[in-house]
Amino acid sequence: MVTANWSIISNEGSFDKKEESGYLVFSKDGTFSIIYNKKDPKEEARIEFYSSKEKSTDKKSVCECKVTTPSGEDRVKKGFPDVTASNVWEIVSIFFDFCDLEKAQKNEVDKFLMGFSKSIQEVNKSEDKDQLPASFKVFYKYIKDWTKNTPKAPSVSHDSYNFESIIKKFVEYLKTDKSA
Repeated sequence: MVTANWSIISNEGSFDKKEESGYLVFSKDGTFSIIYNKKDPKEEARIEFYSSKEKSTDKKSVCECKVTTPSGEDRVKKGFPDVTASNVWEIVSIFFDFCDLEKAQKNEVDKFLMGFSKSIQEVNKSEDKDQLPASFKVFYKYIKDWTKNTPKAPSVSHDSYNFESIIKKFVEYLKTDKSA
């Protein structure tokens, strides 16, 4: 457990997922997943980081954002052939959108963001960090470099919802840990 609602897991099949909880999961195949178990509907918002494009579901992406139904089907999915400085905030905003953060109460959003930011920092300090795929390492590097070098949050929107205030709060939580 990293926070009350976020955990780092070494095997996705080895734990029971709780509603409104997040998980950073190392898989044996080299995939690294960030999962948020939504409450209503009972779906998972996910960011999948792959060690190669061939491991992705579309065979073209090193990173995919998706919403997975309880039956395991992807209801919606957006793939990224590369993780770059120009698309890292799009990846974050799509994940936040898929988590339905725009519909959540402020205290739920704060709890989510605090746990998410602390968890991605802790996973980079974990004993399993060598198992992280390059796509996640690049994702994290761009976010950390951006938060260190830029005084304000980026202007990001997705599906006609402006995520700027949520991204700004996320950046603030990331900046609180200077050791990451």
